[in-house]
Amino acid sequence: MKRRYYKRLVLALLLLGLSISLISCGKKNDNEDSPGAGKRVVAYILPNDGPYYDLKWEGVQQELLDLGYKPERFSSRGYANQREQFDIIERQIARGVAGIILHPVHSRTVCPFVEEAADRGIYVVAENVDIESDRVAGRVMLANYEIGWELAMSLTRLMRGKGKIAALVGPRGQAQAQEMWRAATDYFAKFPEMEIVREEYLAANSVAALETTESILASHPDIDGIYTWYVENAIGAAQALRQSGVEPGRVKVVAKDMNPAGEALLRDDYIQALLVGEPVEMGIRSARLLHDLITGRPNQRNVLLRNFLVTIENVDQIDRTGFEKSDG
Repeated sequence: MKRRYYKRLVLALLLLGLSISLISCGKKNDNEDSPGAGKRVVAYILPNDGPYYDLKWEGVQQELLDLGYKPERFSSRGYANQREQFDIIERQIARGVAGIILHPVHSRTVCPFVEEAADRGIYVVAENVDIESDRVAGRVMLANYEIGWELAMSLTRLMRGKGKIAALVGPRGQAQAQEMWRAATDYFAKFPEMEIVREEYLAANSVAALETTESILASHPDIDGIYTWYVENAIGAAQALRQSGVEPGRVKVVAKDMNPAGEALLRDDYIQALLVGEPVEMGIRSARLLHDLITGRPNQRNVLLRNFLVTIENVDQIDRTGFEKSDG
């Protein structure tokens, strides 16, 4: 009798253990790409990789961690890879992330995906490049037209209102670079003796900028100024001037943003002015804006960040916290 009782007990325990195992196996891991898995995840979606994006990520990541979120970074690895960014956005929507901070590859083509996110109750904050949709929950932007205008104003002043200009404009179709160049040409048009002799469309690449500037110098050895849309291009242009034996300061070079290599060339007088934004601060402000949207706190939904002109006269006095990596 006792033997049969013990057999039944052992069988019951075995069946109970099997049931628990099956239930456990049927559970989804919170880290899987399943609906609801990303309820505290914020997706930070960028068009590319590089130092500028690293600085923005530093601001976003630390602020979101402090606010109790899990930040995750994604990149489409180039403005030309629009389909890749669309796929990234769709995956984050399917996961049910808490929110998305998006530096779009294009102002218009991302709109259907932003609107899909909004339909699913996911806030999207546009960063750096605007999105042409009224379903965007908030925006953190640079004044791109102002940036181009200020760069042109600085170059014109350095050239005393006359001379030949070459331009390393930025990638074709990149909204930020095109808006900057539109403003710059509007400003240059006010000065009849400022002549644009060459326009080149380049991504942020110092090697390509060096080679392009060498070609410009071969065609226009009497060039007086070079407008560049980003510091990496200014670095390449300055290196080409140096390697071609051009005296420091003879050809004036201006650009947006600053990094250590750009600063060194500024100090050597191969770059004369850098209009500096605050990518770390941009990331922080984007994270705070998204948090305020998620938690229902009233806040300004359109943030416009400042820029300031760095020259040899003020480079040692500037506040670097908004655009340099922290020591930690």
